[in-house]
This record gives sequence, structure tokens and C-alpha cells, in this order.
Amino acid sequence: MNAKQVTGLDCQDVDLRQASLRCSLTVREVEVLRYIMEGRCNKEIASVLLVSPDTVKSRLRSAFAKLGVNDRTAAVIQALRLDVLHLE
Repeated sequence: MNAKQVTGLDCQDVDLRQASLRCSLTVREVEVLRYIMEGRCNKEIASVLLVSPDTVKSRLRSAFAKLGVNDRTAAVIQALRLDVLHLE
């Protein structure tokens, strides 16, 4: 199963895939971080991604570990520093 099958991404999301490769984050983890950067809560993110809130929490814990942080704000800041996320 590839990222497109898992996430429903198409060629317009090439930047998301490239960002995920910068620090070993999965495409889904980067996607969750983007929604967090927008100020969305886990329940909202779960609804958009069609997963459970527990799945969102799991993705966040994994992203925290990979980024070396302990909370949502620090994760977004670190992802911005690593050029994984961008302010638009």
C-alpha cells in the first residue's frame, strides 16, 4: 500500500510527500501537523481524515518522538524549523 492509497493524495500533494521525507515523518504525520498548525483539535482532524481521534493521537505521539518534542506547539515549531511545514 502506498501513500496515495492510504491518504488519497494526488500529484498536487507532492510537497507533502517531500516534506515527510525531510525528517522521516509519514505523510499522515505531516498532514496532522498541518491541521494542528491551523488550530484544529484532534476530533476535527479525525473527522477530516476519516480516522478515529485515537488514531490522530497515535500519529501525534509518533511525530513527537521523531521531532524530539513533547507537545503540539513544540511539534509545529520544530516542523517549521526543519522546513517540513510552511506558513502560508
